[in-house]
Amino acid sequence: MIIYDCARAGKKIELLRENPRVCLSYACKPRREEYEFTAEYESTVVFGSAIELINKDEKTDALRELCQRNTPTNINAFDGAIEQSLAHTAVWKSKAI
Repeated sequence: MIIYDCARAGKKIELLRENPRVCLSYACKPRREEYEFTAEYESTVVFGSAIELINKDEKTDALRELCQRNTPTNINAFDGAIEQSLAHTAVWKSKAI
């Protein structure tokens, strides 16, 4: 399951609502030796469907999971941040097919 957040309006949101099929890609920071032209990196591509989370509790739980994974040292500020931003944040999840 891939969770992502974004603005509640815009071209991306229009397209996802019109056709929820997605292709997501991710690459980590490349490793490169100083005097070489080749970079080593890991990447992945996932095909799936996007689902918008509408329910406030589902959105909060998904964002908490995302923040615990990406910013664990700042999770104590999560409740205050969610209070300020949840109303204008869209949350989507995608499941690989």
